[in-house]
This record gives sequence, structure tokens and C-alpha cells, in this order.
Amino acid sequence: DLRGEVDTEGRQMHVTVIAVADELACAADLVCGKTRRVPAALIRGYRGTAKPGTGRDMIRPEKEDLFR
Repeated sequence: DLRGEVDTEGRQMHVTVIAVADELACAADLVCGKTRRVPAALIRGYRGTAKPGTGRDMIRPEKEDLFR
């Protein structure tokens, strides 16, 4: 969670929360590729710092959801 931190332009960030699952999926996509016919990537060694949760925990309240 980077809320409250300052970005490279000196502005305070208000809604920046890193979606680790998205970042790991992007890394896996680099390994699998779009046309290489590699069906999956195994990610080893990742040690999360967040508390365990479910997919439901990632759903933001409607007033905070920037994509609705």
C-alpha cells in the first residue's frame, strides 16, 4: 500500500495499492508468452507480506472503485 507516499513528481499518492496477484500474473505472462503454447508458469520463492485472504477481500467499495 503506497497511499501517503510521494511519487517521482513529488505528489502524494492517494489510491496506489499494489495488486500483487496482477504483478505475478504479468510476470508469468512474460514466461509463457502469447504464442509459445506454454500453458502455465510456476512462481517459486514469492513470500507475501499481506495477510491471507480471499478474492472477495480485493473488491473495493463502489465509491472507491475507479473502474465502475
